[in-house]
Amino acid sequence: MPDLVDQVEKAARLQWRALVLSYRGILRLTGQGMAFVVTRVLVPLLRIYHRWFLVPMFWLIRWTLRVLWWLCLAYYYVLIRPLAIVWRYTVVPVRTFIRRL
Repeated sequence: MPDLVDQVEKAARLQWRALVLSYRGILRLTGQGMAFVVTRVLVPLLRIYHRWFLVPMFWLIRWTLRVLWWLCLAYYYVLIRPLAIVWRYTVVPVRTFIRRL
């Protein structure tokens, strides 16, 4: 009977050893595969993404903000500032004149 137990334990150890070795091989291949994917696939994709998407997107955002700033300045100097001047020199004197009556 102890011989059967020893044989089962030996078989279990061998199976465990084979499992560990196979996982080591799989993990090694996985690590090499990940390195290959990162260096040969992801880096070129990131370069393409940066060149053809990020740079134009930043350019577009920058120029959009510039144009919005110019529009705000134009709105202020063309509409708000003249109306403030008109208000100061027409509405305020008329209102004070009416109050003094």
